[in-house]
Amino acid sequence: MDNISLSVQVLLQEMTKAAVPFRRFEHHLHAVVLDDHFRSLADPGLKPKWPKRRELLAKQISADPCSLNDTVFHDQLQNIWFITLSSIFEYLCIKRDPVPEDRMRGYIDEIVDNRNAVAHGRQSAHGVGRRITSSDLEERLDAVMKVVDHVLFCFEERLLAHQAHLRRSVKRRTYEHPIRALHE
Repeated sequence: MDNISLSVQVLLQEMTKAAVPFRRFEHHLHAVVLDDHFRSLADPGLKPKWPKRRELLAKQISADPCSLNDTVFHDQLQNIWFITLSSIFEYLCIKRDPVPEDRMRGYIDEIVDNRNAVAHGRQSAHGVGRRITSSDLEERLDAVMKVVDHVLFCFEERLLAHQAHLRRSVKRRTYEHPIRALHE
């Protein structure tokens, strides 16, 4: 599942390279885009909280290009349960299901739970392994490979759609509002 962690980082890096203005992001994506502002709200230090809130709301509609924190999901990607993957898809505004087949949801959670049980000493590797046949193991490996391929495809599709949306948006603004486009 390290491939998924890395692909999340690469997707966020590519979105940063596009220098997208904050105001061009979809609503849920602001939870990712404005991560550093959310963190500063949680600990405003000596600054009063209301100016920080105003700064956050102003940034959301800003024309400034955004720089995404490519490690914003890092703490959640140590163990990728199905719910984790679903949340990432939601916050990145990916409309597809996070797994290609519904049965794979259980495999993902089972693998993570068994890994954690062994890593934290609740079960032995032998105890976990003896419950699974080699054909079961092959089935789970195949499922994980399909999930990783699916996630990478969805991320690539999301990035391409986002880039196409930006190109259309720029063309439309330039065509419909040539004066305003010069000032943005």
